[in-house]
Amino acid sequence: MRFAAALTAGAVVAVATLFPGIALAAEAHKLPGQTMALWWALPFAGLLLSIATGPLLFHHVWEHHYGKITLFWAALA
Repeated sequence: MRFAAALTAGAVVAVATLFPGIALAAEAHKLPGQTMALWWALPFAGLLLSIATGPLLFHHVWEHHYGKITLFWAALA
């Protein structure tokens, strides 16, 4: 398992070094963060709240349907 983690980390560093355009892709698109509405952050906040509170508040539902809940928040984004 340690070898796989080291291999993955090495691959990430290699790609970031050899292809900096991919690693810095957000800079190339110039996302207008200052002009974006607050509702664009709601799916991310909902996903974080679901991950944080789901296993504690509704364990049985979360255990069986966490993929569907995550897909719901991802579809909103």
